[in-house]
Amino acid sequence: APPALFVHAGAGCVSAATPQPHQWIYSVLVATDDNSSTLIVYSLTDRLMADLLHVVPEMVLAAGMVLVLLAGFWKLSWTRIWWLAFLVLVADLLFSADFFYPEPQTIFSGMLRVSSFAAVIRMLLIVSGLLTMLLAWIVPTERRASEYYFLLLAMVWGGQWLTLSNHFVSMLVSFEILSITGYLLVNFGFDQRSAEGSLKYFLFGAAATALMIYGASMLYGLTGTLDFASSRMAEQLSDADRNLTLIAGLALMAGFLFKIAAAPFHFWAPDVYESLPWPMLALFSTVPKFAGLAALLKVLLSLHAFGLSPVNWT
Repeated sequence: APPALFVHAGAGCVSAATPQPHQWIYSVLVATDDNSSTLIVYSLTDRLMADLLHVVPEMVLAAGMVLVLLAGFWKLSWTRIWWLAFLVLVADLLFSADFFYPEPQTIFSGMLRVSSFAAVIRMLLIVSGLLTMLLAWIVPTERRASEYYFLLLAMVWGGQWLTLSNHFVSMLVSFEILSITGYLLVNFGFDQRSAEGSLKYFLFGAAATALMIYGASMLYGLTGTLDFASSRMAEQLSDADRNLTLIAGLALMAGFLFKIAAAPFHFWAPDVYESLPWPMLALFSTVPKFAGLAALLKVLLSLHAFGLSPVNWT
């Protein structure tokens, strides 16, 4: 990001550029060499704009979600709402095609991490959403169509954020976006079986979220950071108590395995999947799995601390 204030002091001369009144100063970087020193003060607005450029696909999808929801207020037919949602996903896919990185980058103060790996998973999520849309054309849902397709897009959106997560806070929030949309979509059968499946999913999902938060809080106590990709976490885990690390890791893993319906925490899946409309079954079988496995891989590498952890998680 371009600096809001630049001061160069060396050989007896000083030059400076004053920031605009609306720019908020947030950090200072000092570099020195033999005869001079450089002071750079960045503005919060510049850095924020630079970070937002990395999440353009997510912003495009969010804007499309709002349009799909508004389509219900405009009383559009379900076919027009379908086409709107489909075109939003196509636009998201086209924007995502430009976001491959030769080197990973952290954005938003380390909360998210953009990389080619995340870009591939993001495109898999969008393709899963597009295929689900095609199934939804074959087996249409005319009742509350705008809310139905809004939730479909919201699940893809939550998966994209989860794929980018580089911090336990952003990861848990992304998981909750996925989970809450899932609770609502299960109930779109509008019958007793759907209501029962939605309630079971909600109760088990709340328990899984609690386990993940418990594990993350224990890791924070052991390492002093929630940034699971930071060098500090790897260093602190190498000296942490083995039993406490094991408990924290198992709590996290239990939550992860439940969220992606992996054995032995997949017992909830039959009741929930039987309650789903057919197109949503395809969505539930792909989007949470792709995003959850991507996040699980990153957390496992962190817990293993590149071989320095007191517990061998591999």
